[in-house]
Amino acid sequence: MKILTSRFSGDTPTTPAKYCVFSHFDANDRVERYVLHYLEQLKLCGYEVLLVSTSRAISEADHAALSHVCHTVCLRENVGYDFGSYKAGIELLKQHGARVSRLLVANDSVFGPFNDLQPILHEMEREDIDLYGLTDSHDHGYHLQSYFISYGSKLYESAAFDDFWSSVDLISNTTDNFKQKIVHNYEVGGSQHFLQAGCSYAVVFPYRDILNRVFQRTLRRLDESRQPDSDIVIQPGELVYNLNASHCYWEELIDMGMPFIKRELLTRNPTATDVSTWPQKIETTSHYDVSMILEALINQGAIENVYPIDIGQALSVIQTPEDVVDVPLTPALSKWINAASVPAAVQFRFDDQFYLSSYPDIAAVVEIGDYPFGLAHFKRYGFLEGRKCAFKRVVKN
Repeated sequence: MKILTSRFSGDTPTTPAKYCVFSHFDANDRVERYVLHYLEQLKLCGYEVLLVSTSRAISEADHAALSHVCHTVCLRENVGYDFGSYKAGIELLKQHGARVSRLLVANDSVFGPFNDLQPILHEMEREDIDLYGLTDSHDHGYHLQSYFISYGSKLYESAAFDDFWSSVDLISNTTDNFKQKIVHNYEVGGSQHFLQAGCSYAVVFPYRDILNRVFQRTLRRLDESRQPDSDIVIQPGELVYNLNASHCYWEELIDMGMPFIKRELLTRNPTATDVSTWPQKIETTSHYDVSMILEALINQGAIENVYPIDIGQALSVIQTPEDVVDVPLTPALSKWINAASVPAAVQFRFDDQFYLSSYPDIAAVVEIGDYPFGLAHFKRYGFLEGRKCAFKRVVKN
C-alpha cells in the first residue's frame, strides 16, 4: 500500500493506549470544521488519532489544525475506500509496535458527535467484548456498520484480526460494482469473519431496538385510528419497514442518543427519507454547532435542501440556459448563516445538457431546430408533463 506522505508521528506511547484510525476524504481537499470537531472529541476521550486521508493534498493550514488533535496524519493513494485507509493505519500501528488497549476505526461519513462521546465509548471499551459497533444492519447480510467499530486488545492481537486485515485488497474504483464488492467482502464479510471466529460482540443502538420503537409507534397510531372520533388514516408506507436504519430512522436514533447523522442522508438521500427537520432536531437535542454541517453541505455541492428551488418561480425568471435565478437560503437555516459564512442566496442555471441527455426525443427536435434549446421545450411542455430537470449552481471564480 502506497503511503504518499506522513506528518507528525508523535511518540508512540510505551504503555497500552487507545487508538483511532480515522478515514478521511474530501473532493475539495479540505479538512472541514465538522471533521476537526469530531477529531477533537476523540482526543478528549483519550484516543491517539491516526488520520489517513485519500484527498489529493492537505494544506499547511489544515496540517496546522490537525497537529493539535492527531498523533499522525498520512496521505495515501485514493483506492480501496475506507477499508483501504483502515488497513493502512493498522499497518502503521503494527509496524511501530504500538501497544493497543482498544482500537477504534471511524470515518468522516457522519456529522457529529452531537453530545459527549465519553459515555458511549466507555460502554464500547468493555474488556469482555471483542467487537463493538455503534449500529448494526441486516442489509446485504448481518454486519456492524463500519463507520464506527471498536476492537478489543485481545482481538487486535489475534490471528483472526491479522487474517482479516491481510485479506483486504485495494479494490479499484474502475472495478465493476466496486462499492458493492467492498461492502460484501469487508463490511459484511468482516463482521461475519469475526463472528464465525467466535468473537463476542455488542451494539450500542441495535437495529432490533430501533425497529421495536418504530413498531410501538405504529401500534399506537393503529390504536388511535380505531377511536370513533379519529381522523387518522393509516398509509401503506407506515407498515413498511426499512433495513437502512441510519437513514430511514435517523430521528428515532437521535432520540435514542445516537451522536451522529449520516452525511449521505443530507447530501444524496438515496432512500428519499424526509430530512426537512434535521436542523431543528439537532438543535433541540444538543449544543452542536449546526453551521458546521451547513458549511460542509455547501462546500460539497449538496445544496438541494439548503437552497430549495421553486421551479415555477425559476421559469418565470429565466428565458435562456445562460440566465440565472437567485435562490434564497431555506428559512430553517437562516439563523446559522453568519456562523457558517454562507451566502443568503445562490445563483442557479437550468441544466440544458442534463435535460437533453435525459430525453433523446427532445434532443432530436432541438437538433433539427424546432426549439433553440431544451429549456424552451421544458418551459412550454416539459414542466407541465412532469419531466425531470436539473438546475446547476453558478460557481464564480
